[in-house]
Amino acid sequence: MSSEAWLIRKAKKGDTKAYGELIQLHKDYFYRNAFCYVKNVDLAGDVFQEAVTIGMLSIKDLKNPNYFRTWMTRIIYNCANEMFRKAEREIGLCLLANLTLTVLGLAQGDGAWFALRSLLECMGSILATLLVLGGITTASEWRRIYAPGWKKILYTLTFPLFMLTYLPISMAALFMKVEWKPIHHGVKLAGLPTAAEPR
Repeated sequence: MSSEAWLIRKAKKGDTKAYGELIQLHKDYFYRNAFCYVKNVDLAGDVFQEAVTIGMLSIKDLKNPNYFRTWMTRIIYNCANEMFRKAEREIGLCLLANLTLTVLGLAQGDGAWFALRSLLECMGSILATLLVLGGITTASEWRRIYAPGWKKILYTLTFPLFMLTYLPISMAALFMKVEWKPIHHGVKLAGLPTAAEPR
């Protein structure tokens, strides 16, 4: 019996130290998977931590110890999927609330111009916030973004417009079950950050 199989057996019996050693064995692999799904160093850390916690609580359900990595990768995928679903619902609720207030303003006779101005101010603040967040992310990840400087700046400036394409998805997420499916690319994992790298 391999040392990994022995650790899995102990972890299934509730040994948290053995589970911790198992995670350490595959930490970089799991972190890279999380990064591939969310494309963000900090979010990948959050997904990784959430998956490790869920894995610890449910390892007793692991049927075949040979598929531990596959099993944990599936948990990572589900955690990333849930994170995206929550974000879509929050954006959709915010927009729905603003649209409702705009319609109520029109119904109360505040005038079409007032309602339109209110909606435009709301959208303007959302776009400004996204621009600031995109700028902060670009500045902090400048060396890790493999593109010429002018493209980095261009992508930062167009980021809020790109995010507007999520409006229909966010509205749909409020009323129906939406599945997020990752797009698999032929990217070498060697160039991606590992969990051991400082953030």
